[in-house]
Amino acid sequence: MPSRRSVLTTLSSAVFAGCASEQTSPTSTETATPTTTPASTASTGTATPATTPPADLTGAWTHPDADPRGTRSVSTRAPDSTPERVWSAELGQGATPVLFSNGAVYTAIAGQLTKRDARTGKVTWRTTFGEIDLVAVSEDTLYVTTGKNTPTTRALSTAGPGEGFERWRAEGVRVHRATSDLIVTTASKTLRAYAPDGTERWRVHVDHLEGPAERFGSIAVGPDHVFTTVESGGSVGWVYGFDRATGEPQWHDIGPNHAGLLTVTPDLVLSGGFHGQIQAWGHDGSSRWKVGTTPPVGDIAFASDRVYVSANTRGSTSDPALAVLDTTGSQVWTRKQGKFTALADDVVLVDTSDGLSALDSQSGNERWTWSHTDAIGRVVPATGALFLQTGKEGTEKKLHMLV
Repeated sequence: MPSRRSVLTTLSSAVFAGCASEQTSPTSTETATPTTTPASTASTGTATPATTPPADLTGAWTHPDADPRGTRSVSTRAPDSTPERVWSAELGQGATPVLFSNGAVYTAIAGQLTKRDARTGKVTWRTTFGEIDLVAVSEDTLYVTTGKNTPTTRALSTAGPGEGFERWRAEGVRVHRATSDLIVTTASKTLRAYAPDGTERWRVHVDHLEGPAERFGSIAVGPDHVFTTVESGGSVGWVYGFDRATGEPQWHDIGPNHAGLLTVTPDLVLSGGFHGQIQAWGHDGSSRWKVGTTPPVGDIAFASDRVYVSANTRGSTSDPALAVLDTTGSQVWTRKQGKFTALADDVVLVDTSDGLSALDSQSGNERWTWSHTDAIGRVVPATGALFLQTGKEGTEKKLHMLV
């Protein structure tokens, strides 16, 4: 068994073209040249506003699941009553995350990366890659993964004269999390962390971990750790905590059957499993509690001392679709229908068969419902507003701003 020190390799140079480069500064290319689209053209997809957006449109949704901790929540206030549409934009066919940061909305669909002004929906810039996953935005950098079989992580500028241009790239890796000081990626069987300038900080290979391991799964970042699930033997899932600064393994424990997505709270690391079990650890790896919820667990979210658990589509209709726990694992309330899409301040935004409903986070009582006949996709709350994606699979997707 290798020593803990031998588990990781700390590098001082950036990785480009799939190998450790001798360069100390990242490459800069024009592969991500943005194309500015005039606001008057139809490609902006903007509609005549039905109402006006808030004067102070603040908040941030920097990852597909909100933040580096994977909480699917923001502290900003959602609309107090049934919202109205401000603008709509056609996105094309396919699936896309929706990110919101510094007054801009980002989408990536059918290989096309687009930045829009959040208040108007007008296209600020647009660029095309063959395949693209929109993963994270941190400060003035947008991190994306392009390519499917041969992935490349690209860091794109989101501000200034070089907006939309590539700052650096790391070939052979997929980006998962981005903070102001750490970019976490995976490459085949390795977990790799980079500095914001593209310098590789550390890497860990699954073959050097204690216990059986095949590949890294879900990743979440806490104040002092990088947490990840590690798959082994199909149904077995381990949860690991690595030192955020060095990549040194700090602890590991067997997780729920088919350990799924991770969510990090101020005190806990949460993981859900196929049979409905939610397991909680302290950041130091100390076991806190295990409870049964709604099988099989789909997503986990956290806000205001509440843990929200939704079943995935393979669950039984006799089980609750949504279970809400406190931070000790005790059940607070459940709901038979709907799936949460986001948490905002004191409401839970739930996708129902009739549209989008806002539920009181303490009681589960409905506050309002925005009726819509099309399928509800991504929902991103901002201050007094929502950015909402709609469209059934295989059809044109649309992005709406509601207030």
